[in-house]
Amino acid sequence: MDRLARLGAISAFAAGILEITAQIVPYVPNNPALEALYGAVDIAFLTALVAMVGVLTPRLGWAALLPLLLAIAGVASIVGPDKTAFGIDFYQLGSAVFVLALGIAALPLLRLPDYRRPALIWVGTAVLALVAGASGEPAIFRTTSVALALGFITLAPILWREGREG
Repeated sequence: MDRLARLGAISAFAAGILEITAQIVPYVPNNPALEALYGAVDIAFLTALVAMVGVLTPRLGWAALLPLLLAIAGVASIVGPDKTAFGIDFYQLGSAVFVLALGIAALPLLRLPDYRRPALIWVGTAVLALVAGASGEPAIFRTTSVALALGFITLAPILWREGREG
């Protein structure tokens, strides 16, 4: 489990830094470099979430980790090549599922002292996501993305320590 925790730590840090970068770089449609950046962000999020499931299952049990699995499904639906299928915008749906499920998954993490900081950030991120969705304000969406990223950046050293202890 130590290698998974270390890989998760690196991925969490990379996801956070790359997500913040993606919020700073102006959007240009059909830009291969930008699409590669978005793909790297999503893959890093996925890897960090999988590591969290592996590391935390013994402590929290599967019931507490089901929202994390739902968050993984949300990110996975974003990564696919089709933004819209069957009249459903999978980017918006996947993003909402990812952030809201992660906010729910953060609640049992509040019981674990090492995980409180990212958990609090993710609960706040879920609230911000609801406000962003209700308002439609682009600045709130960007703030939500940066908050999400900061949660993963604060997760990185925790997973790294888990890898050293495991």
